[in-house]
Amino acid sequence: MQSLDDLDVRIFREFNGPGSPQWNVRESFSTVARRLGVDEETVRLRVQRLRERGAISSWRIAVNPRLLGYEEMGLDIEVGNESKKPEMLALLRSLPGITQVADFRGPGVLGIFWHNRPNPVSWLRKKLDPIGVWTLRASWTSPFPEPSVKMRVIDWRIIVSMREDARVDLRRVASELQTTARTVQRRLSALTEGKAIFIVATPKFHRIAGIVCNFLVYCSDMGRKRAADATVRQVLPRVGILDTDPEQYSMIGVSCENLARAEESLAQLRSLYGVDTVRFAMVREFFTVDDWVDGLLRKRVRSVPHLAKQARIR
Repeated sequence: MQSLDDLDVRIFREFNGPGSPQWNVRESFSTVARRLGVDEETVRLRVQRLRERGAISSWRIAVNPRLLGYEEMGLDIEVGNESKKPEMLALLRSLPGITQVADFRGPGVLGIFWHNRPNPVSWLRKKLDPIGVWTLRASWTSPFPEPSVKMRVIDWRIIVSMREDARVDLRRVASELQTTARTVQRRLSALTEGKAIFIVATPKFHRIAGIVCNFLVYCSDMGRKRAADATVRQVLPRVGILDTDPEQYSMIGVSCENLARAEESLAQLRSLYGVDTVRFAMVREFFTVDDWVDGLLRKRVRSVPHLAKQARIR
């Protein structure tokens, strides 16, 4: 297991996507180092250590849901009968639209859900009814900007090729797609500038020493929420995930050395002016659900075969 210090957590946050996404999927170590006030080699070695010791599997390419005609919703679920929780986790991971699932210690579950339905909550309730006693404690929309890039076939192919490793050698991608590295770089720049893709890291919580905590903060007043959000990083120095974009809710992931520090963080958040409630949970496991989105991406490539020559543009 790896113990994360403050710098490890800050580096993880720089390369991660939830809330204020890191749109530049090829962000350089030197740029991150300048923002953090350390040297480039330190960042490079820390990233290498995180991957070698298994705390982070890889930095992957994620897609702006609006690029595919969807909106993203967060779901805070509590399972009344904890013996039913494995069944709930399995059912959630099998649903069309589910992209991420977090299993908390105790009855809590977090789901990230893409939808294009007028009433997604009603649809979800029907799908989850077989579980029996469960409660949707909160739901929120994660706002994404409308992508401004005009997509080409090669863009979809680049995304599919680089999904598993955003830092893969572009010459290898170019060889696979039968084009040039210069073309791949140019189209990646267009996707980045057009806010079509961003980078995310999937942590392996069982490889991280201490406790990884999730705090769901609710503020009914938007002005006070902005003020509270602005102070979170000052109050909690080891914030690895900070999603403050949804109205009224903020989701905060914090690495804590022990339960006492987690409870201290909870008290600090509750004391912030404008905060109505804070829900605290310890993360047991986190799942990224790839198959559904990957299927959508492959369909985009196959749906326009007469444009396949675009994949070889110079």
